[in-house]
Amino acid sequence: MPLYTRKRPLGGEYYVFRDSIHNVIEIDDEADGRLLRQILDTKEMQRLRHIRQNGLAFLVYPSLETTRFPHILGSFHVGQKLVYSLNSRQPLTEEGIPASLRLDVQNCRAFCFASVLHDIGHGPLSHIWEDMIQNLGCTIPENHETWGRRIINSDETEIGALLGRLSSDLTKRPMIDELKAIMSGSHPFRT
Repeated sequence: MPLYTRKRPLGGEYYVFRDSIHNVIEIDDEADGRLLRQILDTKEMQRLRHIRQNGLAFLVYPSLETTRFPHILGSFHVGQKLVYSLNSRQPLTEEGIPASLRLDVQNCRAFCFASVLHDIGHGPLSHIWEDMIQNLGCTIPENHETWGRRIINSDETEIGALLGRLSSDLTKRPMIDELKAIMSGSHPFRT
């Protein structure tokens, strides 16, 4: 069975988000839809509804009122399209590509969910927050990627606890481990 069949499940759950940029964001896979819903329902992800995507640009462009939350949904959508395209075009093992370099279901799912979590560490006003902290002379060396890794690896956050519970399920552990490797920059496929 292909990774993403692009068919609606008969009698199963099906997730659709309307988006001003991507129009329709569909999650055809029932398990992915459930997992995405669990992730989006955490406090840390809901917090992204209050973090401006474009910093202070709304002061110049008043209609530029978007937050990180729709951005992460769009990132998931683009991630799905990317892995679907890569998976459908990758060379076969019979063509000389080692199995270790081939994408599999775990790689692809982990990439899509890492794309949802990539902005979880953002502070107020997005990237401007990091610049302001530096300009004020604060000695916080971390950026939003570092804070994001801390958030998803902490047992004290809802998202960290959720990922910890998922890791305890032996069927889900490989995908969660890959997701964390992608987020930390230590995944074997990193560039």
